[in-house]
Amino acid sequence: MGVRVIEGHGEYGTETGAVLICSTSGVAFGPVMKDAEEADVFLEFLGVDARVLSENDLMASYSEFLNGTRICEDCEAEVAHVDWKEHQEDHEYERLRAE
Repeated sequence: MGVRVIEGHGEYGTETGAVLICSTSGVAFGPVMKDAEEADVFLEFLGVDARVLSENDLMASYSEFLNGTRICEDCEAEVAHVDWKEHQEDHEYERLRAE
């Protein structure tokens, strides 16, 4: 039981979107996100079960996620929350290449 992500395509298959869904009730909630990866990173960013937040708090958190940044401890770069996972994967790739 928990929060899952469902990804789908628009009517013409040209746009992709992802939503959060409660695996207990089967109800989708929150913002429509770009894709499943963005939704997964957003859930990690939240740090709490998204179902306990009010709709207003969830949307405010999503806005902060889209517009906020954090500092990378590896390279001291300022990285947007939405790009964090990809940034960390780049560091891991460089570490593996150096070995």
